[in-house]
Amino acid sequence: TVDWPGLVAILDHLRARLGGLPDVCVELHPASMDDDRLRALKDAGATSLSIGVESASDAILERIGRSHDRRTALDAVERALRIGFGSVNVDLMFALPGQSAADWQADVETLVGLGIDQLSTYPMFSFPYSDQGRERRLREVARPPHALVKGMLDFTDAHCESRGLARCAVWSWLRPGKHKFSSIT
Repeated sequence: TVDWPGLVAILDHLRARLGGLPDVCVELHPASMDDDRLRALKDAGATSLSIGVESASDAILERIGRSHDRRTALDAVERALRIGFGSVNVDLMFALPGQSAADWQADVETLVGLGIDQLSTYPMFSFPYSDQGRERRLREVARPPHALVKGMLDFTDAHCESRGLARCAVWSWLRPGKHKFSSIT
């Protein structure tokens, strides 16, 4: 767990030493986003959040070993939006084993429908040489066919554009006037 008062103290120290801070972006797991923590981050100067939702499907979340469920993820996103950060990004994963086009479309429609500022999507990355990869036998995981993956991205692009989010990176869409969140540069 994160020592939230410690994080606030670090941000306060940096602000004092640097005479202010640029955008402060924080990545969070949906299960660790209670209102007190979110308010502490906002009060400490966090301007943007990225929430690792990954999917809004309980079956898919269980299949990929996530420790949160659909309701926890959606509640976390709604709380972050209500508290009023400058930008709220949601991460979703696509091309997951057993994930259908309908599963993906439901995820995108659900999260974009909440009014998020940015949607960042990622294909499943498998690292078969890692400890977890060897343990889970990731070399044996079959990726969906290319046509399905392309269809998922085409749907995401069309849906986001129709809801006012413009593509800002290969797999990300941003609401105009909002700050882009990126953990990859």
